[in-house]
Amino acid sequence: MRTFRRLSVAILILLGATGCGKKYYPVSGQVLFKDGTPLAGGWVFFQPVDPSVKTGSQGEIQADGTFQLMTEIKGDGVPEGRYRVAVKPPLAAKREGKNLPPPVIDPRYENPETSDLEFTVTRDPAHNVFPIKVDRPAPARKP
Repeated sequence: MRTFRRLSVAILILLGATGCGKKYYPVSGQVLFKDGTPLAGGWVFFQPVDPSVKTGSQGEIQADGTFQLMTEIKGDGVPEGRYRVAVKPPLAAKREGKNLPPPVIDPRYENPETSDLEFTVTRDPAHNVFPIKVDRPAPARKP
């Protein structure tokens, strides 16, 4: 009987502890150029504005421009709060210092500090669908 009580107490403690984790909320959206064409591929990154939130979130951009964010595992969502956003198109990481094609979006969107994109994640999933509009890069100046 004593072993049963100890086991019951241990199970209750474990069940209570599982409810104490971070709460995530689904976040999705679509990355589009201002003309309505989707950005086909790349990543969206959400960087928390609140310094007490230590983890950012990310999502892969699909061929139709849609994305779904994750924090720890695919599809888990994002903690509630305000976020600065960066958009990394395909090849953005490899472009630095290499002779690759020019960027497909204005490079300011690749940094959450310069993108001017900011969204608030709430507990209501209906409010967590974010359309992200990006500009194409400015034409290169001819010398």
